[in-house]
Amino acid sequence: TILLLYGRMHCPKDMEPADMKNPDKVKEIVSKELEEMAAEAKKPEAERTGEAQIQRDLAKKYGCLIGDMKPELVKAFEQGNWLWEPDRSHLNFIGYRAVTRVALNTLGFKQVAVPEKLKLKVLPGLVTQWKLRAVKDKEPALDEKTVLEVSPDATWKTLELPEKEPQDSWWPDQVRQEGFAMSLEKLLGKAGGYIGVANWKSDKAGTAFVNTGGHLKTVWVNGKRVFKSGEWNGYHAGTERIAIDLVAGDNLIVIETGAQFALTVTPEALW
Repeated sequence: TILLLYGRMHCPKDMEPADMKNPDKVKEIVSKELEEMAAEAKKPEAERTGEAQIQRDLAKKYGCLIGDMKPELVKAFEQGNWLWEPDRSHLNFIGYRAVTRVALNTLGFKQVAVPEKLKLKVLPGLVTQWKLRAVKDKEPALDEKTVLEVSPDATWKTLELPEKEPQDSWWPDQVRQEGFAMSLEKLLGKAGGYIGVANWKSDKAGTAFVNTGGHLKTVWVNGKRVFKSGEWNGYHAGTERIAIDLVAGDNLIVIETGAQFALTVTPEALW
């Protein structure tokens, strides 16, 4: 059964997080949101339009479960919670706790509490030990010849994942805990890109899968390029899942990447 959630509460244009200390301002926004929800509810279904109605129509047509997030978000806002990341678009952790409450209720788990803190596990198959350097100005991208010449020396920096230093915002800290490299600019300085080298030990020869995430540009395994970024498919872990051939023992992995990345090696494409 598919669950559809609709009804975002948009960040008020004339408010900042500090304004949450002004109860009159909060009350004004809440009253406006409640009036809009009440007006929408009074409309005949045939006159309702927009994204919310599209999802309601889909739920009716295909038998999906459907939940309205907006009442719970407005409730959380009314309680004095700022719900958005600094970009004023994405919800913060408090906002997503409200969304999770709606999801659980819609699925029939009203008695299940939403966790107050997020506890995450490291991504399975995470490549944890890296040697890295910044790409030099006007340095060409690696090719089949130059990738074989990559050899870390004393000038390369060591990075162990997952990083231990928390990020300032909940979502970047979530992916940090999962194993994303988040501090290349701090470690190596700002640059047009970075080159990383790691070793993956395999008990036996055979097929495995490289799973990309973040800003990876290329991935090379034992001198063979197995991934080159093209059309943007997303930041998340496992954006691309690519079959590779491993040898028994050491397997050399070389990457070209932007400022953040994650790379895992798993025995299956699904994990």
